[in-house]
Amino acid sequence: MTINIMTRNKINLSIYHNLYSRFNPLGICVIGLMLLGMSIISVASHADEIDADALDALDELNALNALEIRQLDYSQFALLPVQHQGRIKPLDSFARIHLKIFSHRNKLGELDAIEWLAEVILSPEKSYNRPLFKIRNLHGILQLPPKEDNLYSFYQISIALGKQQQLVEELRKSDYSQLTLAQQELVDLSYNSLVFFDISRSLSLFTPIFNIEDARLASYLEITENSPFNYLDAIKLNNRLNQFIEETLRSKQDSRAKDPSSPADFTATEIAALAFANLLGTLNNDKKSFLLKVLPGQWSSSWTSPWENIDLGDGSPDIARLFALWQELLEDYTNGDNEKWVTTSELLLGETLALYDSAASASPQWRLKLELFYNNARLFLIGMLLYMLAALVAIASPLIERIGKRIGKRIGKQKHGLINDYKIGNLILAFIGGGIITQVMGIVIRMIILNRPPVSNFHESLLFVMVIIVAVGYGLELVKRNYLGTTIACTSGIILSLLGFYYQGQGDSMQMLIAVLNTNYWLATHVIVITMGYAAAIVTSILAHSYLAKYVLHQHKWHKRHKLASGLGRGQAEYLYNYMLGGSLIALFLMLLGTLLGGIWADQSWGRFWGWDPKENGALLIILWLILMLHARITSSVTPHVFAAGLVALNIVVVLSWFGVNLLNVGLHSYGFIDNNALLGLFGFIGLEVAYIAMSLGYGASCELQSSRTGGRA
Repeated sequence: MTINIMTRNKINLSIYHNLYSRFNPLGICVIGLMLLGMSIISVASHADEIDADALDALDELNALNALEIRQLDYSQFALLPVQHQGRIKPLDSFARIHLKIFSHRNKLGELDAIEWLAEVILSPEKSYNRPLFKIRNLHGILQLPPKEDNLYSFYQISIALGKQQQLVEELRKSDYSQLTLAQQELVDLSYNSLVFFDISRSLSLFTPIFNIEDARLASYLEITENSPFNYLDAIKLNNRLNQFIEETLRSKQDSRAKDPSSPADFTATEIAALAFANLLGTLNNDKKSFLLKVLPGQWSSSWTSPWENIDLGDGSPDIARLFALWQELLEDYTNGDNEKWVTTSELLLGETLALYDSAASASPQWRLKLELFYNNARLFLIGMLLYMLAALVAIASPLIERIGKRIGKRIGKQKHGLINDYKIGNLILAFIGGGIITQVMGIVIRMIILNRPPVSNFHESLLFVMVIIVAVGYGLELVKRNYLGTTIACTSGIILSLLGFYYQGQGDSMQMLIAVLNTNYWLATHVIVITMGYAAAIVTSILAHSYLAKYVLHQHKWHKRHKLASGLGRGQAEYLYNYMLGGSLIALFLMLLGTLLGGIWADQSWGRFWGWDPKENGALLIILWLILMLHARITSSVTPHVFAAGLVALNIVVVLSWFGVNLLNVGLHSYGFIDNNALLGLFGFIGLEVAYIAMSLGYGASCELQSSRTGGRA
């Protein structure tokens, strides 16, 4: 008689001694040609080692009968609340965040994020072998076979990391910012694998992995033999089990004392008891699984994971009811019973929210549904696609107009054609307007979910600046109808949307604020006004890019045709110059006002109006640069195209002030810090802008010099 505990190997799952609370996915540098090119990277953290020998048995642990799970309805399961990074969010958001961090994808093969998470927590033995972790630069270090998608399973990663345990430990003790990209990725991968394992063990206490086959031991423990049971049932037998083991060991000692030559062999029953105790002790390591906090706090605002609740002894009849529903949900998932699965999910959602309501006196269900809609609607993606359509129509407008004229001739509308430039412009405006509406809707939903103003972290500042710039471009196109506004709107909308998607892939973009920022009045004034100042400065810089481009093209045309010219000519560039001048004044006003409000905020929050903090210095730098450019132009110290070149350089100043100071990782504005790997993107962007200025001024000057030699006048 033996004990069937689903694995015949000795299992040591003591790989969770420390888990670190910061996510640190690696970043990729993104460069914008005219508007903005920055990389956004989350704060680096360290990772713990993985015991590779312990992972050899992971895919056997909890191995139930292999059943194909048919398609289930996850709509209610996705709404289940979980406390993560300081706020209550639907399980769907929790799934999306971690799947993006691990795989850099929104889906994993045929599985949506919520389906993937259900497999991880309800059928972990399958998830361990599913390709998940994205590898970029580690194939040689980890000795992994090359794959087209570069996705590797947790089992593969664990074994590979186990062979590099010493290296990982050394890197973990080093300064993260001084590591190479490959070394940083190795540290991140080690940490992320621990995070994944933590999540996968969240519900292991409900899994029926114990099964006593020995009749004598089952009788002693007063349970039914060959009847699987879980950890919650097993711990009820702990006292009896310990008593049996103590009696067994005492009996062996007495026998050895009386007759040293007596055999020390254990009976099958005794072996089964020792194996039972070993598995019970091994499973106790899962008490370190604390990330999936799905149990509302009854006496505090802190939620707990099931294992954490057991470890803290924080049980109650209400918690016991939730435990029973989670166990039932696991059984429904294993059995593939969709009807029971949906019913249990609804009951679990209702019971969890009822318990949360009694503690918080505020139902979060409508916020959970709103966030689930936000996740599924992909409003910012729709907006970006609409901007792309507008750009494509603008690029193809000559061809579209020509085709329209031909069709018009055939149907008798020869004068204006079936599709003229005005109608094409209306179509472009419709696409841009639709993009603005969808993205504003996304910003408003975020405000409602978080119950705070639209700008409070780096990601949200990207979204807010983007919408402002696109709206300004939309207004310019309405007025001028010359595709300048379309260029501004589409370029900024596409580039900043891509940057926003990248940053969103680094973790939860809707995080709770630190206490000093969680003051709605100052966030609604200082931060928003400063962000509007960034937007105004960027729009002004884009106009300056266009002005310099027209300047170069005009000089080129004059040189080619040998005609006299004077600068750009009023008819071609007067409106650009006026817009640049007006934009500079607006940006200066907003930056001055925002800095003043920031000083008041700093005085109220930190006890000083000005402290030469890097972020404060950045705002001051923009102000001083704008004053310098305006003063130089008003006093006629520089020509219009040199003034435009200075405003192109304003883009560099804004980027340094908006992003660059965050790379220093010093000062009181720690909520905006980003990783030093963004330096490559920052320097690349600055190099492009400097090259643009140099080429524009250099080529224009050479054309003017050529014209003076041939008798023209500049």
